Amino acid sequence: MEWVKLNRPLSHETIKKLEEELGINLPRDFIDWYSLYDLPKQQELLVDVDGEPCDIDSFYPIQMMASESKSFFDEDKQLSENGKVLPFAFDSIGSQYCFFYPKNSKAPSTIFFHHKDDHVSELFDGDHIDESFTISSTFQGFLDQLYIREED
Repeated sequence: MEWVKLNRPLSHETIKKLEEELGINLPRDFIDWYSLYDLPKQQELLVDVDGEPCDIDSFYPIQMMASESKSFFDEDKQLSENGKVLPFAFDSIGSQYCFFYPKNSKAPSTIFFHHKDDHVSELFDGDHIDESFTISSTFQGFLDQLYIREED
């Protein structure tokens, strides 16, 4: 898959600022990719979630990630005790692709999909993300699962 390169790569200072604000560490593979690339050259980017194709419309600008993360648990603050969530991409209807950081961990354990119509409580199986919403344990694994819709 070919990606469009950013006109100006993100600085390490910008990334560090986000990490410090949220108290997390972004995965190295995410930083390496996100610092250089934007969208794929081809459109109709998809990933399968629980056997169903889901589109990826865009990646959040780094300036929006902190606010998206902080508002994720707005509908159920108690669930934020399970850990932190960092949305990094979204689909055409506003559903989100996110990192999940378990409680007391600065490293993410999972990349998952949150459909905008699902209550946040549906994502969890105890204190971790339900397997049916899980896409990958690494960002590189997430990238490896992306594909372009084939023309009929």
